[in-house]
Amino acid sequence: MKKTYPGKPEKTVSRRQFIYTGAAGAAALLTSCGKKSNPSGPDNGALGNADVALRKITDYSYSSLKRTIENMLNNIGGISGIIQSGDKVAMKINLTGGDPWVENQMGCRAEDSIWTHSAVIRVIGELVRDAGAGQITVVESGGEGVIQDPRFGYLAAISAVGARYINLNGSAPYSGYATLPTTVETIKKGSYHFLAKPLQLDELRVTIKNALEQKKMQLGTK
Repeated sequence: MKKTYPGKPEKTVSRRQFIYTGAAGAAALLTSCGKKSNPSGPDNGALGNADVALRKITDYSYSSLKRTIENMLNNIGGISGIIQSGDKVAMKINLTGGDPWVENQMGCRAEDSIWTHSAVIRVIGELVRDAGAGQITVVESGGEGVIQDPRFGYLAAISAVGARYINLNGSAPYSGYATLPTTVETIKKGSYHFLAKPLQLDELRVTIKNALEQKKMQLGTK
């Protein structure tokens, strides 16, 4: 997608870059949330030449957070040229790290620091939805217990914006994941090998090479 910013040349911004930008800015770099400052910082090379807006967040109340995020997005050109009507948008949140560790090391709660706050999901989700997104999916590969725990409000925030949640460590809603019964049944039916998702190209090359060599041997050719 291309977006022209005032005083800047036309550039390409992916939806992934946009969501990362919004979430990173909304979560902010906490410089004094407790006993220690946040030991982590932004990856300067992760987004190439993408614009990133950063703000320090001290108040996760809905009205304050929404105003802050809207201002951040406006400062980098706005949302209207990034999200188009009917777009499918994925929001990758972060729930890495345990609450006790954060409280011991940093003196603040995980949901107020290293985790993506549920209020951020709701605010960005609403902005994306109101911009015309046809489908919003919140994805994460960890923190399943946290997602399901009503104390943290993640499912409520996801539901409020009409989004769905996908655990990246699970197979649903995708097909073709390897299971022992599936593998055994496939081999019994005469298959040479069973390749499971996600496909590894090195494994595919070796499998094809070995299969061709075996077939040549069966045909009695070199």
